[in-house]
Amino acid sequence: MMIHDELKSLVDQHRNEIEKISDGDPESADVLKNACELLLAWNVACPTFEPGGVDAIVAFSCGLGVNDRPGRINTGLASFIRTLREQGCRAPILAQWEIAEALCEQGIPVQFRATRRNGYLSTSGVWEQFTECPELPKGGGVLLIAHPDHFLRCVRLIQKSQKGLKIVVPNREDVLQELRRNGCDKDGFDRDSVQDWTTSKPKFIRHEVSSRLFAFSKGEI
Repeated sequence: MMIHDELKSLVDQHRNEIEKISDGDPESADVLKNACELLLAWNVACPTFEPGGVDAIVAFSCGLGVNDRPGRINTGLASFIRTLREQGCRAPILAQWEIAEALCEQGIPVQFRATRRNGYLSTSGVWEQFTECPELPKGGGVLLIAHPDHFLRCVRLIQKSQKGLKIVVPNREDVLQELRRNGCDKDGFDRDSVQDWTTSKPKFIRHEVSSRLFAFSKGEI
């Protein structure tokens, strides 16, 4: 049985419970629909990207190398941004510190970097710092740079916080190709990352699903 058949079977098995809990209650139905998206959606629609058509680049890190080095994933994401610069994208760069460090090593200046303030820096913590930055536009468009399996949570986080922003996401395969060129596996993960959940796709999925549902329960996405 294919995975989509298995998932459909699970929904069918619990159809009566789903209908009972949401019947006549639009808010409950909305919660269930959102929960389903957070579990099942791993691709984000990709609007046409023009290098000069965004007002800022916002870059979220993934993983970490030994000795607090950026690691392969973040180096790959920085290389992707460098390519955009070479193609004419001059928008200010707001980057989580791991990507910011990799960009500086590649000769690309960063206008703002989100740094660790109290230990671990979460995705929502990064975005909170970005919103404090004057280079973040109040309207217009931003280009989101992140690991493709992290796209959805980042997009929903931005949408929840800044409804006036248009979010542009690069082509998933283009990002993955750059990650592979920088030593990541076929899924864009770094086997040597010190963060265990970024060493392989199965481990990341487990972590990401729980992170999505936790962020949803807090009203962040």
